[in-house]
Amino acid sequence: MSQKSRGSGEELRERFVDAARELLREPDTDLDLRKVAERAGKSRTAPYLAFGRTEEGGGLAGLRLAVASEGFRELGNRMDRALRSSRHSEEGLRGMAAAYLAFAGEEPRLFRLMFGPEVADALSDRVPEGPGRVERERLNRERVRTEFIFLEAIGMEEDGYLRQQGALRAEDLAGAVWAILHGVAMLTIDGQWGATSLGVLDDPEALAATTLRFLTTATSEEMAPARRALDEAIRQKESGDRPDVPMADVPLADAEEPEFRDADLRVAEAHPMLMPEESLASSAPRMSAGPFESRGSGSPVTDSPAPAPDSPALRRARAHAHLMDGARILWIDDTPEWVASEAEVFTALGAEVVMAESTDEALDHLRRDPFDLVLSDISRGGRDDEGIRALPQVSQAAGGAPVIFYVARVREDRPAPAGSFGIAGHPEELVHLVFDVLERRG
Repeated sequence: MSQKSRGSGEELRERFVDAARELLREPDTDLDLRKVAERAGKSRTAPYLAFGRTEEGGGLAGLRLAVASEGFRELGNRMDRALRSSRHSEEGLRGMAAAYLAFAGEEPRLFRLMFGPEVADALSDRVPEGPGRVERERLNRERVRTEFIFLEAIGMEEDGYLRQQGALRAEDLAGAVWAILHGVAMLTIDGQWGATSLGVLDDPEALAATTLRFLTTATSEEMAPARRALDEAIRQKESGDRPDVPMADVPLADAEEPEFRDADLRVAEAHPMLMPEESLASSAPRMSAGPFESRGSGSPVTDSPAPAPDSPALRRARAHAHLMDGARILWIDDTPEWVASEAEVFTALGAEVVMAESTDEALDHLRRDPFDLVLSDISRGGRDDEGIRALPQVSQAAGGAPVIFYVARVREDRPAPAGSFGIAGHPEELVHLVFDVLERRG
């Protein structure tokens, strides 16, 4: 076939596809070859020149494949633009989902055709060589591209916005996101929302955000207070910029630690987050360049800067924020102003933190109310080892609730005191240990 003939054939195909899409925008007009030919201004037999004979997998089946192929191409383009025009992966995932739902709402009949039984049957049939096979291959390419965009959106999600469900692969999460969005799209274009008392949203962006909440965790906006509190706690810890307190109240490890008796020590279970402060920077997971920074010239495509990536502890808090909601924490520290920022991290995530400045006050709280865990200093009330001395009483009064010690510095040669859940000397370590407790609680 000459180049001119191929060009003419492609032009004819495009005219028929455009005509078919016009018909699909008319709710009561059936899609058949005669009407498509008339709308395109061609003879009734002309579609067979573009799509082949019916017995070759062409005819009306070939036309449907061609229209579905163009539908997937447009859908993929919209999703890709939304993804690539976003500043970060969270925004990109929402934008992509909104583009998917908007396309379904604007082109409901085309959307149904793309995922309908006619196209599925055509794809499952054995199609001989010829125009029908060509259309089938085009459709497969566009479908695969759409699937890849879903996979790309999930694969570039590095900051914990998606809930981690066990060992699910990116392919599993991408399929779950697609399935949920597609179900919402079909309910919407079939008018099912009007027949239910369940939540109804007409705006694709709001609907996408609500839909994704089934698979996502706290948003950047929701995490902002916890992020600020954790940043401030780390700044204070690493700079030593804490509120002034009398020297007698300086917590253990700001001064020389006492020698503990052997009976007060146990070999702590290996835990990746129990480490001295000086090794935190070298052992923290190295964050790769964000996916949105690697596109095109390497800069975000919008003027707004992308948010800084979450720290490992904050990513974990994002992914399991639901565990913190409603948790009750008793914090024993005779200088509560020194741990105010750390306490704010947990309250910002939805926990209730009750402060006690002495062992007696802590025991009174524990006897009156239940708590999920206890955080404690070691040196208080003029005794260097008061936290350890009171540990059996506190544990008994807490009804077995785990006790975590939080001190100014953790020494590698000093494991956590016997009977405690663990010990932390840095805000990030503390967040990890608290979530260790909450995950075991379920």
